[in-house]
Amino acid sequence: MFDIVDQFMLGPSLLVAPVTEPMLHGPDSTPLTDVPQFRTVYLPEGTDWFDFWTGERYRGGQRITAAAPLDRIPVFVRAGTILPLGPQVQHTEEDPWGPLELRIYPGADASFDLYEDAGDGYGYEAGEFAFVPIRWDDDAQTLTVQPREGDFAAVPAQRSLHPVVVSTSTSAISAPSDVSDAAISYDGTGDRWSATPAR
Repeated sequence: MFDIVDQFMLGPSLLVAPVTEPMLHGPDSTPLTDVPQFRTVYLPEGTDWFDFWTGERYRGGQRITAAAPLDRIPVFVRAGTILPLGPQVQHTEEDPWGPLELRIYPGADASFDLYEDAGDGYGYEAGEFAFVPIRWDDDAQTLTVQPREGDFAAVPAQRSLHPVVVSTSTSAISAPSDVSDAAISYDGTGDRWSATPAR
């Protein structure tokens, strides 16, 4: 849909639909109480989409009415996505190796290369970085964290990864029950994790 000008793709997997017209306040910043906090969003066809905030799954190729309160921009994630989420930090040195949540949006196979470097300086120009290939097999419901590739000595020996499969039946974000603490302690050599999410 080339005529849509108020929503956009952020990378190949995130559909962002910001509110681009005032809804909640008048010109003098007076709160408007009788204005609905919703907006229409077009979900492209060819795939399913998940509401980032609620986990609700939608079929593509349709327009939906999405909640759009002042504190939450409507964001939708393409099925077949691995979305890494780190801890909230104020700068790159605050917690550079904190735990990572790997949010898995089922419905198709997915792949993602986790990029790691120092977070500052220009060492990456000299090849001081690494990739961790991560793959989701949707039929087998298996996440594979492959051995680290690259040359980056500052990567810690252990890294905590928390896989979370977005539920397709409960429309909720839920951690798998068959993994101790729902975490993988990744040491750079690779790991495999199987999930049996509710459908």
